[in-house]
Order: sequence, then C-alpha cells, then structure tokens
Amino acid sequence: MKTAFIFVLFLAMACLAALLFPHFPVVNGSEEGAPASAPAAVADPPAGAETPQPAAQPADSKGLELEGIIYANKTVHLGTVDRGQVAEINKKEGDEVAAGEVLARLKYDKAEIQRDQAATAIALAEARLQLAATDADYYERDFKKTDELYKNKAASESEVDQARLKRDESALNKVVAESDLAMAKETLRYREADVEETKITSPIKGVVTQKYIEVGEIYEAGSTPVPMFEIIDIDTVKVVVHLPQEFIPRVNVGDKVRVKVELSGEALYDGEGTVAYIHPTIDPSSETLLVKIDVPNPDHKIKVGLRGKVTFNWAEPPAASE
Repeated sequence: MKTAFIFVLFLAMACLAALLFPHFPVVNGSEEGAPASAPAAVADPPAGAETPQPAAQPADSKGLELEGIIYANKTVHLGTVDRGQVAEINKKEGDEVAAGEVLARLKYDKAEIQRDQAATAIALAEARLQLAATDADYYERDFKKTDELYKNKAASESEVDQARLKRDESALNKVVAESDLAMAKETLRYREADVEETKITSPIKGVVTQKYIEVGEIYEAGSTPVPMFEIIDIDTVKVVVHLPQEFIPRVNVGDKVRVKVELSGEALYDGEGTVAYIHPTIDPSSETLLVKIDVPNPDHKIKVGLRGKVTFNWAEPPAASE
C-alpha cells in the first residue's frame, strides 16, 4: 500500500513539472524534431565572368567525351590589288557561290579597250610576219638562182653579192616580224590579265557571309587590302576540341569518332566525324592538345559557333598509369 502511494505521488510531481516547464525546440540544434535551418541563397556569377569550360567526361571505360566549338572548313576574304571604282556587284550576303564565280567587278571599260587594241596589234603583226616570210622565201630562191648562174658564168659577182644582201635583209626582217608578233601576244596576255583583275572571283565554293562594298565606291587596295567579301565553306565543318594529354597516344589522324550537335534540344547531327588535324604542340597551361574533327554538313544545318560533343571510342581501355 505504501509503495502504491509513493508511485502515485511521483507521477503527480512529474505532471506538475511538465505544466510548469514546457518543452521549447532548439533553433539550429540537433535535437530530434527541431525545424531544419533554411539553405543559403546561391549568388549569380558577376556579369562578364568567364564561363568555365566543361571537363572531359569519360564516356565509359573505353571512351572519352569532349565538348568543342564548330568552325567553318574554310574562310576566305576577297579583294584585289588594284584601285578602282566598283562597277557591279553580283552577290549579296547569304548567297551561295561556286568556285570561280564572279562576285563583283571594278570599272573595266579602259582595260577592255586596251585588251582589244592588243588583239588588233596581234592581227597586224601576223600579217607583217606573213609578208616577211614570203619575201624571205623569194630572196632565198633568188640568191640560189643567181649563185648558180654565176657558177655557169652567166651572172657577175656583183649580181651574186646583191642577191645575197637581199636574202640576208629579208631573213632579218622575218626574224624582226616574229619578235614583233611574240611581243604583241605578250601585250595581249598582259591586257587580258588587267581585265581579269577587275573581276573579284571566289576561289572556293561557299556562302557569302559579309559584303563590304557598294556600287560606285572607290576601292583603295593599299599595302594591306581591305576585303570586299567574306566567303565561308561549310559543306564540311570542323569541331575543335582540346584533348587531355594522357589520351594523346590513343588518337590519330583519320580516326572515326562520334559527333553530336544540338540546337534548342533538336539534334542537328548525330553521326560520324573524322580526325583531320592534331596540333604538334601541347598547351602547357591546360595540358591539352588541339584536335580538329571534320563533320559533313551538305545541308548546312550545322551552324558555325555551336558546340558539339565528340566521343572517342577505343577497342581497349587506356593502360593504367604507374
């Protein structure tokens, strides 16, 4: 009975203590049931801060995935060494051009007149050469005939000398006429080059990306010619990646790799590329080697400046480093 009374008394004291001293949670404490503290806000990077390049990601134990930038296969800036007025423009930005196609011309009236004059001079030189050749042939036969008569005592020595002189003069006239014709042909070639230099032609098949001239402008070539057009070849594009040096022994020119290019979630290309160039030196700051991969782009869907993912796959995993 006494034990039961003590137990009831202890229970009553415990209830009284709970009423007088309620339990409060500890802020940022470790007590179970306490509310968790709020996470700290992540500040945005400062404007102009350089975005770190993604590190190389192993595709699996036998491969490597790198991200690279896409460049045009070729970029050409066109101009001319001559000074002149722009007479015509045949192509605008965005137009496709063929190799050898004329994009624009400088004023060419004078150059074409001089070319036509040179062509006329050739016709005259050819006529003079024909006449000189006829004379040379005639006086050669006349000398032989006179010399034969002299041997038969039917012609005097002075007549032979006169015939020889005519033969030699006519032969010399023929040589001069031949030289005049050769010079006239060289002049025509020079004048034709003048006409060609008024044409601004594309050396490659590509797309016009910049046009820097307008009809009527005076183009000044100067010591460093200002370009008239920029042409890029994007039938093939190049993905430039930086290969970590530990993988250099595993990559060779001609290797086939997988290339994937996306734009806003749309796959522009997902197929094969070919290692076209491996730079001969390693960048000591990043310990990487520049590699260029050719990717076919006949429909021009892949745009220069996009990023592409390149996956190198090997038959065997890399050897473990010692």
